[in-house]
Amino acid sequence: METILNKEVEVHQSSLKKFVINTIDIDFDGELSKLTSYKTCLFLLDKLNREVNYVNQIINKKILDPYKPVINTKISIADIAQKLKTSMAKLENERTDFNKQASDTDKIVKELKKINDQIAYYDIEIFYRNFVKATEDKMVADNALDDYLKEYKKLSNQLSSLESQKRNTKLAADSMNSYLNYIFCSDDRMHIQVSADNEYQLLSRNERVTPQQISEGERNILGLCYFFTRIFANKNINTAYATENLIVIDDPISSFDQENKVGIISFLKFQLTHFLNGNEKSRAIIFSHDIQVVFDLNKMLEEVNIKSKSWISKYYQLSDNQLSNFGVKKFDNYNFYLKSIYEFGFKNNNEFEPVIGNMMRQVLEAFATFKYQKGIEEITNDNEILNLLDVKYRTYFYDLMYRLVLNGDSHLEDNVRDLQDINFFATKSPEEKQRIAQDVLCLIYLLDKLHFKKRAQNTGVIKLQKIKEHCGKIKKRALPR
Repeated sequence: METILNKEVEVHQSSLKKFVINTIDIDFDGELSKLTSYKTCLFLLDKLNREVNYVNQIINKKILDPYKPVINTKISIADIAQKLKTSMAKLENERTDFNKQASDTDKIVKELKKINDQIAYYDIEIFYRNFVKATEDKMVADNALDDYLKEYKKLSNQLSSLESQKRNTKLAADSMNSYLNYIFCSDDRMHIQVSADNEYQLLSRNERVTPQQISEGERNILGLCYFFTRIFANKNINTAYATENLIVIDDPISSFDQENKVGIISFLKFQLTHFLNGNEKSRAIIFSHDIQVVFDLNKMLEEVNIKSKSWISKYYQLSDNQLSNFGVKKFDNYNFYLKSIYEFGFKNNNEFEPVIGNMMRQVLEAFATFKYQKGIEEITNDNEILNLLDVKYRTYFYDLMYRLVLNGDSHLEDNVRDLQDINFFATKSPEEKQRIAQDVLCLIYLLDKLHFKKRAQNTGVIKLQKIKEHCGKIKKRALPR
């Protein structure tokens, strides 16, 4: 008899579970907030979901205790749903009327603009004709002036060249000019000439300038060229390379040098190859605060070492007045992973779905280690780091991100640091993976917006507006602290 009753209870519980329903998710367009029924629809949707949750709670209690009757329960889901349906229909009518009014207004605006253009045409017609004539006259005069100036510069350069040949400064100027031409891939972008008084003169696009008049990036390049020119002062080139040298360069590529990065890297590659191969005791130390520059220099040194196979490159990071080893290879794929995570999370590109979890871990590990000297199991558990976030984000990334990203698959926690398991997230749905990918990018963006912005620009794919929109969604659904 007890077996029969238990069977009936199981059947009853199974039937009850079928009545449990999910809450309704309607994403109203923010532009609809201008309409009268917008807030009513939001209110009724929230009320309906609360009623659904209430009914689900009653059903779950009944499932857990099937012998206890449910009494005095008033359920109004149908009534609220009907009101919501009516309000949404009203909202749609308001939207239609609003758009119709906007469309009618556009026709009037276009007609007025057309009339305004006609009035403007007749107002300026005479002045425009005079302007065209004056422009043509100026062009003729400018061409004549350019011809005279070119001839003047040509004769002046010839004179300066004949006088400079007698002085050693000409050799230094030639050396610097060859370096400048190599870096800029242009023979007139920046040029050094020697005056009749044996003084160096700086020209930019064949115009005389002072160092204060050129950009900071151009000044850095000029200083780099002067640095190597000074090394060869009063020396034969072959002798200079064969001599033991310690080359120390601070920030060879600043944020202002990006357009000339290839030229600078190529120039450094040329010089360091000759110095380090010229004498086995020669050494080079290069400082940089830009991690991307470190990556570029590492690639350059690897290319050179393919031939020589004798260089030893070491990388260190200075943090809190302490030097520590920096694994540059660990960070090489940072931009590629950022791009792949964005395309997976925001553009539904499932190419890397099998390994997307591991990609996210590597990006978080790279960012956390380089930025804060923390592992990913610590970054959302450190109050100093969390305090960099708006208070509404802290609970979300402390609780939800820690649970999903770090503890989502407990059997993988031992592999957090070595990042070897490519099956991370194997138990999660594609939709959940996409949301976590979006959350990871938002966390990095919120912790260091400038870093993320520069990285996003380098990928050519990541749209900051998409990241900001998702951050806004996180802020709305974050739990209170």
